[in-house]
Amino acid sequence: MPVVKGFCPIQNKDYQIYVQKINTPTLDNPSNYMLGVIECNYASLNNCELANTDNCPLKKSLE
Repeated sequence: MPVVKGFCPIQNKDYQIYVQKINTPTLDNPSNYMLGVIECNYASLNNCELANTDNCPLKKSLE
């Protein structure tokens, strides 16, 4: 599972999340993919206000 690294404002430090990328090739774009499961260990163990929103900067960096 690929790793995405960046700054987490909730923890006020650099952190990493794990992202599942699912291949969804088309004739026009054979390298197309969509994002699957995103795992953040911090959010799993704590009440992270950004985890389930589009405001998480680590998730935003995937767009």
